[in-house]
Amino acid sequence: RAVGNAAALNKCYDAFSSMTYGETSYSQMCMILDKLEINESDTFVDLGSGVGNVVTLAAAYTRVKRAVGIEINALPALKAEFMTTEFKKMSAWYGKKCRPFELIKGDFTHPSHYDLLTKEASIIFLNNYMFDEVLMHKIRELIKKMADGIRIICTKSLLEERNAEKEAEKGKTRPVTGRTINRHTVDSMLEMAKLPLCELPVSWSSGKLVKFYMFTVNRTKVSRLIYE
Repeated sequence: RAVGNAAALNKCYDAFSSMTYGETSYSQMCMILDKLEINESDTFVDLGSGVGNVVTLAAAYTRVKRAVGIEINALPALKAEFMTTEFKKMSAWYGKKCRPFELIKGDFTHPSHYDLLTKEASIIFLNNYMFDEVLMHKIRELIKKMADGIRIICTKSLLEERNAEKEAEKGKTRPVTGRTINRHTVDSMLEMAKLPLCELPVSWSSGKLVKFYMFTVNRTKVSRLIYE
């Protein structure tokens, strides 16, 4: 009802760009939300929220304090306006309640969103599978300003060092020295865990290539990096 011609969403961006549109399946998102155990103290933020599916699910499925989505692409952002209206109508029709949510058109790297991302958010969802390195650098700079305890769910590793991902896959612990800390990377302040996958986790892949990670900001363990 809200989206209409869904096929148009796959044509509103340059191929292989950071604006590439793709959806996480309902089953996969439920698995993730169950794992997070969201409660009334959490603010959930979806960066690159598309038409708002993840945000509205979080608002309906969990006890989140507030759910927010930010989308820069004009067409999905327009559909998100319709999604807000239709979602509220359907909820009222079936007598269902949901938590407060908001779908915003804008650039999540803009300074106007800094307080939301660095002070208010406790959980950030980031489908960054197709994000280029320029955008990833901006995201890492934001992470450096985030409070300890913020959990970031993403589809591509946030680690900067090339070997860090391979070592994480092997379950290795990497020592952090004064020299590596001074590189100003986010590697020494993030803990990583891989999340389970359902059979068809995303719309753009069979699921064989995609992975879901949970990174937790933790500056108290600067003496080591822990990977699960």
